[in-house]
Amino acid sequence: MVDEDEYLNLSLLVGGSHLLEEYGKTITEIEKDGFPITYKLPFLFSDGEPDVSTRSMAALASQISTFLHNSRPDLLVILGDRFELLPVVNASLILNIPIAHISGGEITEGAVDNQIRHAISKMSHLHFVATDQFKNNLIKMGEEAWRICVCGELGLDEILNMDYIGKVDLFENLGLEPSLPV
Repeated sequence: MVDEDEYLNLSLLVGGSHLLEEYGKTITEIEKDGFPITYKLPFLFSDGEPDVSTRSMAALASQISTFLHNSRPDLLVILGDRFELLPVVNASLILNIPIAHISGGEITEGAVDNQIRHAISKMSHLHFVATDQFKNNLIKMGEEAWRICVCGELGLDEILNMDYIGKVDLFENLGLEPSLPV
């Protein structure tokens, strides 16, 4: 674990919907898991106005720039393709902080996620991808192969810790007859 490694210092930044009651205030789950939160980023507006995302991104750009300028991390590790990551990687790039991107090269059909993910990949220095196909997608985008590590899908590790619903309960929840063949 990163937080147990003598050579690494984990700084966990939590913001956006994690801080808001209307989204379940999931920061409490992060705290319950024992992760120390280094910095909170209350950037997400939730007023429903058409420009809510762009105003949220502008607020985050200011907050993350201040944090990164003051803390000067050696590396920023980010995951995924959410719109909130754009101001984060932009600030990191401008401040000359290397970026490691997890989940680049993936494809999401019919969503803006592709453009966001690809933009993040192009601004990143290191890439941790789930499959050889995703690695090849990044190479086709011009990324250097030596900067890409195929490490598998990180979320799959959690499967070993999951509690599964039994067949009878599943069928009952779905309104199906448990005696039907699967």
